[in-house]
Amino acid sequence: MRRLELEKVVKHYLGAEEVRAVDGVSLTITQGEMVSLVGPSGSGKTTLLLLMAALLQPEGGVVRYGERDLASLSDAEVSGYLMHEVGFIFQRSHLWSRSSAIRNASQKLIATGVGVGEARDRVIPWLERVGLGDRLERAAGQLSGGERQRVAIARVLACEPRLILADEPTGNLDSARSQEIVELL
Repeated sequence: MRRLELEKVVKHYLGAEEVRAVDGVSLTITQGEMVSLVGPSGSGKTTLLLLMAALLQPEGGVVRYGERDLASLSDAEVSGYLMHEVGFIFQRSHLWSRSSAIRNASQKLIATGVGVGEARDRVIPWLERVGLGDRLERAAGQLSGGERQRVAIARVLACEPRLILADEPTGNLDSARSQEIVELL
């Protein structure tokens, strides 16, 4: 069973003054568990998620996925971790504005070697489940902020990652849709 472990993880930012974004956090997340990070803006939630995704390196402590220390991974291994193990839902959807919802949702699958047709077949049910069945061919630039976020969520869910890291995935959604997304996750 895979698990994500953080042991006394530290990440500080230096500028005009030191910001202690993550300061000695220890946490274990096991397979099948859902954990929420709650705190005010600027409290280090995004930084902690980026450390778990190996998109940032800690100054101290250890972030382990399975038995591997994420800081010890090569760039190629980090890419593999992000492509095959982790689904990261960012605060901003990071979609191509001229591409359709289907094309945007398919991109990670295609990047992992899934054919275009199979990727399309895998993302359409997820786009429908997040309420975008009538917007499949609409360009991302023509979607609302909440609709774009739902495309990004479908993109992650279609890949069936072992670990989903979500940075305020429902921030642009109404309360009813937010509840549906939390249930899907």
